[in-house]
Amino acid sequence: MTNAQHRYFLQALLEYDNFTVLGTTRDRAGRPVVGIQGATLNGSAATLLVSVETGRIVSFETSVTSKDSSLPVPPGTVTSY
Repeated sequence: MTNAQHRYFLQALLEYDNFTVLGTTRDRAGRPVVGIQGATLNGSAATLLVSVETGRIVSFETSVTSKDSSLPVPPGTVTSY
């Protein structure tokens, strides 16, 4: 995607109530990122990691958010990245 497409996509996501800006951190590669998380229907969440430097999506993670998940792992467990 182009920079403009990234910007439009992220702005559109944030118009929905079920997406939350988590704040800044560093991703697994050590880059400064902002997390944007959206809940899913199966007790998990999807998190986009957006570069602080470029504004582009650089990573995607899913994690378990409740004991109602279909996976037998505790809440907070990252299940893919």
